[in-house]
Amino acid sequence: MSVEIDLINKGIIKLVDKRQEVLISIFGGQVISWKYRSFTKPQELVDIFYVGSEIRRSGMPVLFPFADPLKDGIFQKTGQKISRHGFARDNTWDIERINSDNSEVKLSLSWDSLDISTQNAYPYPFKLEISYSISSNPSPELVTRMKVFNVSDPAFCEDTRMPISPGLHPYFFVDNKMKKYIEIELEGKEILGGCFGWDSLTDGKYFDWLSGRLTLAIPNKPFINISQRLITSVIGFNGINPFEKLVLWSQNNTHKDSNFVCIEPFAREQNAINIDPIIVEEGTSWESEVSFLIKN
Repeated sequence: MSVEIDLINKGIIKLVDKRQEVLISIFGGQVISWKYRSFTKPQELVDIFYVGSEIRRSGMPVLFPFADPLKDGIFQKTGQKISRHGFARDNTWDIERINSDNSEVKLSLSWDSLDISTQNAYPYPFKLEISYSISSNPSPELVTRMKVFNVSDPAFCEDTRMPISPGLHPYFFVDNKMKKYIEIELEGKEILGGCFGWDSLTDGKYFDWLSGRLTLAIPNKPFINISQRLITSVIGFNGINPFEKLVLWSQNNTHKDSNFVCIEPFAREQNAINIDPIIVEEGTSWESEVSFLIKN
């Protein structure tokens, strides 16, 4: 695998191996494109993630400190508005490292780098790290790991118990006319595109994700297995905490962007950061890992 960094060309990091290509933007810290090569036509790169009219309609935006929409857009702890899905996707991230074996790229966003108005709206010093790695042994796989540290100092912070409810927002490319043929296997049940009504969704539809596994079948493409790594917590180690929900969403062709479906891992239910947040205590961290594996 090779890694190319082009900070001049809009801050894009490129991961490449024999079966896939991933583009990552330091603005938003997100994947903006993921393509793979099939066994039958290795000369062609095929889009897995949708590339839309803007970066937040492309690839896989990172949603932090919350994924879910807030009631009236208000973060109740401060009484201030925070943009939909949080502010992580609206800021430029730092490159932390690229592993010596070129297997992983890690980016970070710190509370100190936010503007004053955002810091006032969310007064919890943090360091958010996200890493992306690819492998093809033999199937192409993209692994995303998110970790947030609570770096609050009680000498300067009134409240050091940091509430979060993060998530990921992958856009899978599918022609609008083919959505009715999509099949999803989730929690032992099959969701069929023709019955689901992708184009009638005004908001995302929430599903429990207790198993941490899902299989997505898009017409004329290989199966995609989405799974999260679950590690039982032990004393002195926080472990890997699961995303509890999956949110399914799309738009119809009256919108500029419609050739996609979103299958979004969310930590909690809608408005959770206000009513049922994950609490990251001072000096501790929360992390989760999601794998996207192409089976063909």
